[in-house]
Order: sequence, then C-alpha cells, then structure tokens
Amino acid sequence: MKKDAFGLFRKKVKPEIDAVETMFRRQLSEEPEGLVGDLRKAEAWYARLQTIMALSETYLDLAENARMPCKEKLTEMEREKLLTSRVASERFLRDRIAGLLEALKTRILLGQTLLNYYRDVHFSERGRPAQKHF
Repeated sequence: MKKDAFGLFRKKVKPEIDAVETMFRRQLSEEPEGLVGDLRKAEAWYARLQTIMALSETYLDLAENARMPCKEKLTEMEREKLLTSRVASERFLRDRIAGLLEALKTRILLGQTLLNYYRDVHFSERGRPAQKHF
C-alpha cells in the first residue's frame, strides 16, 4: 500500500461525504412527489456510501497491519493503544461513514413511513368505496 493512498482516497470521497451531510441539513419534502425524489436521492447515496464504507474498512485493515507495533518491550495493552492511535485517521473516516449510513437508513425508513401516512390520509379523504350492507 502506498503511503499516500489513504490520503488520496479521503480527498476523493470528501465531496461525496459533504454532499450527504448537506442533504441532511434539508428536511424531507412535505409533498409526496417531493418526498419520493428525496427518497430516491437517499437510496442512491446509501448505495454509494456502502462502497465507500467497504473501501474505508479495507484501508483501516491495511493500516492496522502495516502499523502494528513490535512485541518487543511492549505489553499487549500498550501495543493495542499504540496501534489505535496510529490508525486514528482511518478509523475516524470509517466511523463517520458508518454514522452517515445509519442516518440514511433512518431517513429512508422515515420517508417510507410518511409516504404510507400520506397514502392513508389521501384514501380516507377521498372516501373508500361504499360497503354494501345486506
């Protein structure tokens, strides 16, 4: 692994992460048509962030392997703490993406719930077909 590969990766995905965070600053549309559009965007970002998450996991694994401290003169706890500090950037990006994925999942579920609510309200306003009583 090149030393700057993670830095290049982080720089490449930063605009995408920023775009998702910007999307979260806007509320979901209150109109069903707008809400469907919002959900399409969220689902597209969810798929893209899953790929970014997988790559982030790979960079974290590679960094942990490359930066593992020697066993000499260190206890296991010291090695673990040292390794944790050495891969903090990779872990931060991975955790940030994991948080965005969870937030996207929540947004999608909320949007689906709202669409169901709109559907129910719309049908109740129009009235359901009259039931025949015999």
